[in-house]
Parts: sequence; C-alpha cells; structure tokens
Amino acid sequence: MSAINFADSYMTFTTPDRSNTARIQLDAHCRLVDEEKGASDEFVLIAPCRAESMYLPDGLFRIPNYEFCGIFGTETFMIIRTGPSTAHGLDNREPGLNQQRFHEVRIDIRTFPRTRLLQNDEEVYQATLANLPLIARTEVHNTASHVRAVIEYPIKTMNVSPQTHRFQVDTGPVLLPDFIAQREHLVERFVIAHVVYNTFDRAEFVIRQPTPIVQDGREVAAVMDYQGITVMPARHQIVCADMTM
Repeated sequence: MSAINFADSYMTFTTPDRSNTARIQLDAHCRLVDEEKGASDEFVLIAPCRAESMYLPDGLFRIPNYEFCGIFGTETFMIIRTGPSTAHGLDNREPGLNQQRFHEVRIDIRTFPRTRLLQNDEEVYQATLANLPLIARTEVHNTASHVRAVIEYPIKTMNVSPQTHRFQVDTGPVLLPDFIAQREHLVERFVIAHVVYNTFDRAEFVIRQPTPIVQDGREVAAVMDYQGITVMPARHQIVCADMTM
C-alpha cells in the first residue's frame, strides 16, 4: 500500500506580490469522505514556524513573536497564528480561498516507493527496533454526518515493550475533524491534536485548545496547549517503508 513520505512532501505558497516563496514540510494529511454525497476533500497540516521579517540584514524575528502554521487544501486555507499579544492571540485564525490570498499554492505529496502493512504487534515491534520509517493511517467515522476521515501521519514517537512486544503510538500533530462544527469552509472544521493508542481499534486524541492558567482559584492568563481529551473508535493501519534496495 502507498504511504506518504512526509520528510519529502511540501506545501509551497507564493505571496501576491511574488516577493517571497515559502516551501514548508507537511506534518499530517487528512482525507474527508462524505459517504452520502460520494465526494472527498484532502487537506494538509504544515509544520509550524515563527513570525519573521523577510530578507533584512538583521532583526529577522518579529516582536512580539507568534507561531505560524496552517491547514491547506487545493482551494482553501486556514492560517493559524498563536502568540501572546492581542494582535496575534491564542487562536487567531485566517481562513479563505487560495486564489484570493496567494499568487500560487502548490501541494506536492511524495510517497515511498515500497511499503509493507504491519499486521500485528510483533511486526510493529520488529519494524520499530529496525529503525524503519513508520507511517500510520487512522480512520474515524461520524454516523450523524456520514463523514469519514482518513488521517495519515508519520509516527515520530513509538513505544514498544521488550517484555510483551506490545506497541504504543504517541505522536502528532495530526488533523482531527470537528464533525459537528458549522463553518463556511471545510478547512475551518479541523482541530490540531496528538494521538495515542496501543490497539488497532481505538484512539485517544488530546486537542490543542485555549487553556486557562489558574492561581488561587483565579484565571490569570491563558495559553494554547494540548488539554482537551476525546476518545473514539478508530481503525489504524501502520506501515513501514521498505528501505532495502
């Protein structure tokens, strides 16, 4: 089966004035399937970077600084800026149409030439200790909306037990759809999460969300952190890239 080589897959955008082209590695991929309409849409999560001024001799980092990341589809985008200031607050989102915001947006997804589906705990254990690249697909389904999500991502952290040869995935970030959200564009209906599981049929997600800091019973500040937990049935597939020539 095919699997995305995330280390060699990119989203590239060019600004409207063509003064800058940014190539950004992909962190995750999600395909949304509307089972009633028989339609599907694909989205990618790009790796985060920091706010910067371009091509100056010095003073490149902007102050106050913020994290820049985003979700992109073939037609729409959502930039997410996360920082401490009121200008770029905890969940500052900018959605829109690619053709209106950028001169060009390109998504280049490359796959491994050879992969192998790992069938059980033992195969996952052996592939992990062999230091083979591991890629997962997690499928979750919402019966009310008849939408199915196939989330694909590299497994950056894999735990295995030398005693029992069991595995436990703990990795992210991934794209998790909010199945009940009502937004203009599909790209706005995602949250960013990490996922953990040690069986092939269940997933726990911890969601990135505004999180209050409380001292003496009073909220004194808030940060974006992974705190919201959701658990759901899932179907996981773990594949390893075959690195033999």
